[in-house]
Amino acid sequence: MEIHVDNQELREAVDQIMIDQGYLPMEDALGKRIGLDEFIKKYCPQHGKDWVKENIIYKYHPDWCKNANPGRGRSFEINEYRARQWMEDHWDEL
Repeated sequence: MEIHVDNQELREAVDQIMIDQGYLPMEDALGKRIGLDEFIKKYCPQHGKDWVKENIIYKYHPDWCKNANPGRGRSFEINEYRARQWMEDHWDEL
C-alpha cells in the first residue's frame, strides 16, 4: 500500500507539531528577546538566578545580554537566538 502526501501539507503539519512542542520557527527566534527568568527556565533550569548572573552574565559579559546591570525598574534583555548558540558553544565551561 502506498500513500501519497503532498510535501506542502506535510511541511505544514510538521511545523504545527514543532510549534505545539514549544519550538520556534527560525525567523521568530532570531529576533526574539526574553528576560532572565525565561532564559533560566529554558537553558539553565538546574540553576538559580544568582548563579546565572554570577557565573554567566557577570563573568563572561556576553554580547547577547543587554542591561547586564539593570538596577531598579529595568530588566535584563536577552537575544534568545544568540544566547542559545552561546550556551551550546560554552556548555563544557559551565
